[in-house]
Amino acid sequence: MSDGPFRLLVEGGYGVEARAVIAAPGMVWRRLAVEGIEDLLGRGVYYGAGRSEAAQCGGEQVVVVGAGNSAGQAVMHLANAGARVTMLVRGDRLGKSMSAYLVERIAAHPLVEVRLRTEVAGVDEDGGHLSGATVRDGAGATGQLPARSLFLCLGGEPRTGWAAQSGVATDRAGYTLTGPDLLDRGRRPPGWPLARDPLALETSLPGVFVAGDARHGSTKRVAGAVGEGAMATALVHRRLDELPGSSPAGRRQGDGGPGRGARATHRRPLRAATRRVHGRPRRAGPPAAPRGRRRCRRRGQAAAQAERRRLGAEPGAAHRPAERELVAAGRSASGAVQEKLRATLHAVAGDPGAREALAAGRLVRDHEASGLGPLAEGAASPKGTGAVRRERESSAKADAALERRTRRLEERLGRARAHQRDLEEQRADAGRRSSEARREAARAAAALERAETAEERTRASAAEAAEAVAGLERELGQMVRHSTTK
Repeated sequence: MSDGPFRLLVEGGYGVEARAVIAAPGMVWRRLAVEGIEDLLGRGVYYGAGRSEAAQCGGEQVVVVGAGNSAGQAVMHLANAGARVTMLVRGDRLGKSMSAYLVERIAAHPLVEVRLRTEVAGVDEDGGHLSGATVRDGAGATGQLPARSLFLCLGGEPRTGWAAQSGVATDRAGYTLTGPDLLDRGRRPPGWPLARDPLALETSLPGVFVAGDARHGSTKRVAGAVGEGAMATALVHRRLDELPGSSPAGRRQGDGGPGRGARATHRRPLRAATRRVHGRPRRAGPPAAPRGRRRCRRRGQAAAQAERRRLGAEPGAAHRPAERELVAAGRSASGAVQEKLRATLHAVAGDPGAREALAAGRLVRDHEASGLGPLAEGAASPKGTGAVRRERESSAKADAALERRTRRLEERLGRARAHQRDLEEQRADAGRRSSEARREAARAAAALERAETAEERTRASAAEAAEAVAGLERELGQMVRHSTTK
């Protein structure tokens, strides 16, 4: 299975095979199951909030539902734009799911009010637009909260229901693990069949890449998803180079842009997949040559036939077998040598002496030197020999120039591949550093939570001690009053 091909089942019951896959299914936002919410979408109720929405809410009363970083950022955008923000949180504190810097900024902002253990129970409308919300606290008491806008920042769920049955590893929230996230203290994931680590966006199944919101640790932004898609495309080419039977030459030509090699490499599999999906039979016979090559071949054949007909129609039956021998030799010759043959045939057709010499077999020795093999014995024309020599020197110069250009292109390609490897190593290092930073942040958050718990316990102990001291003071006072009475 590590060498593919993969078979994808698409809607309609069709299957598509591929040797590498890029999955970008995205995610869906969680919905608030409250009556009337869906009817007011776009008319006061919104999922998510950014700077553009915040700029339109200056001076208004708004409500933000959620306790994650996205909700905290929305609250700060709205409050900085001048809106009076009420933040509703179902939990008992913000620090459970929000970064500490956001918690501090929200607590210090004068236009933000945070209500813990509170949720939305209903919405009110006036003239087809949101006018307020009904909220319910932890004790079950309800109340009305005026609001012109209600922003729901409830997080999302990745569309990765296919991952488990395909053998693709995910985290506890369902996001796919890729690249360095699959490594456990530098060890590769169980069942990994290759002798290398997973590539940056590669899943636990070699050849399957994930980009965008469905990936663990992604930025959940459009620009980030576009960049990951481009990066995944480059990594797919690297994966295909590892597979047996691949054609890296065509992909190399397409690496720098949509060149002709890239189109030729990917056109036939796409056409074959289209035929399979739509049920059209494949055309029998060998693959056809490119259109330009077929057109040149037909023109050359037509010109050769015209030349043979013209020579066959001229008088002089004695020299026709020799001419036919020259024509037959010219069929397999290069363009320059064919021109030399045509010039020789024209000389034979116009000169009776040349026809007699050709019929006797004493003409054109330079054809043997040009690679056509011996056609006749005898001395050749000095003028024809010089033309062949010049043609041979020109061909050698062209071959040398082509070889030099090929070497330069190979050197440039080697430098580009080395640069690409360096970039991938840098990305991998950055991914590892990011993973370490996330783990360190998680440890710091856990330590902070333990410290807060210890602080709460200390406060409770201090309160109990204060109550005990107060009780002792009361008992002491009673004892003093009792002794004074006596």
